[in-house]
Amino acid sequence: ALTLIEYASLPLIAMVAGLFLQSLLNDEVFKRIVYVAGVGFGGLLVALTCVVSPSVFTDYLNLFHIQILVCAFFGIYYLAKHSLAGNALARWVLAALGLLVGGAVHDILLSNQVFVSQYIASYSFIGFMLLQSAILSGRAAKAYRQSEHLSKNLQKEVEAQTHVLKEHAEEADTSRREALRQKAHAEMAKLEAEDLRTAAESQA
Repeated sequence: ALTLIEYASLPLIAMVAGLFLQSLLNDEVFKRIVYVAGVGFGGLLVALTCVVSPSVFTDYLNLFHIQILVCAFFGIYYLAKHSLAGNALARWVLAALGLLVGGAVHDILLSNQVFVSQYIASYSFIGFMLLQSAILSGRAAKAYRQSEHLSKNLQKEVEAQTHVLKEHAEEADTSRREALRQKAHAEMAKLEAEDLRTAAESQA
């Protein structure tokens, strides 16, 4: 059972890490790679560990290693690409992925008996997820601060626009009153002119 969990965790780690990176990068090409190499091929490897005996799937260890290395390569490539494009988040995720890939490479070398040690991929994956949690928490805090800033600025902008509209309304009211006064003055002048004309006609 421990062997099954150990082998199944390898493609699952690559799968989850790939999907997580895709949610951050939102890159269509990388998305296709994740679904083919991570989810598709990784799902087949997980199914292999579930349907056959350990004596069988352990003979295909190289397939597990290939899947991890392919996912790690493309993950690092696209993170580096977005980092060079100015994405600060991608730089932090690239550092976290380095921890995960380091653990995976360590376990691959260990399984090939390059040295004697303990498997650490599961622990490096936990470290990777903790770092991602810290990064996401930082993003959430930044988004909240930006929201607060925009909310305050929006309130100030609304107050300023309300003041401007009030001034325009007062100016319009003043203009309306002045127009009415001018109209009344014109009508009075017209009446006076009519009176003068009538008086002149009666004298004639």
